[in-house]
Formats: sequence, C-alpha cells, structure tokens
Amino acid sequence: MLDQVVAAAGKVQEVATGGAEPVRTSAANGWVEAELGADGRLASLTLDPGLKGLPMERVADAIVEAVNAALDEQQAQGGHGGPSVDLSEMMAQLKQIQEAAVPQMRSFVAAMTRAQQEAAARASR
Repeated sequence: MLDQVVAAAGKVQEVATGGAEPVRTSAANGWVEAELGADGRLASLTLDPGLKGLPMERVADAIVEAVNAALDEQQAQGGHGGPSVDLSEMMAQLKQIQEAAVPQMRSFVAAMTRAQQEAAARASR
C-alpha cells in the first residue's frame, strides 16, 4: 500500500510541476526576450541595447508582453497556471495506511513485550 502512496505522490509532483519545459518568447520584434524555467518562474529577461532610445513606457509594455506570452505558452503546454492539484486520492490512501498502521503497531509492540517477558523468564530460571 505504501508503494501506491509513493506512486500517487509522484503523480501529484508531476501535475504540480506540469512536466513543463522552459519556455522562451519575445516581443517588440525580438528586442525583448523572456524565459520561464520549468518551475514556472521567470528565469531570464533579455533586453536588446537598441531599446535604449525608446520611452520607458514602451519598454515596460514590451517586457510585460514577452513575460505574459511566455506564461501563456507554458500554460498551453500544461505547465504552471493550470488546474489545481487534487490531493484527495493521496489523502484517502494515507488515511488507509494510518488506519492499518495502528493495529500493526499494537501487534508489533505486543510481540515485543511477549518476547521480552519470555527472555526475562528464561534468564530467571
């Protein structure tokens, strides 16, 4: 049963990371490039030196456009920003393990107690 929980946890991790690949997009005719890592965070932002003469508002708009395009592309690939992860299956399996573990632990402790008592009885003979 524990292997089932480990498998479920692996599925949860895969869904959480989305199996996403890094995504690189550009805006303003390639003068602004944004790259998102597989974790969905902005990994790099590259600005062409030719942007120097443009008004800051246009540069900012190009940055926002490039980053949003990267986010949209990563989401389209099934990466971050997708549906939230449903942990109910894993939680149900963990509950089953917990419920099975209590009687098993009681049985183990009882066996250890009996073994200790038998060892003590043999030692006192």
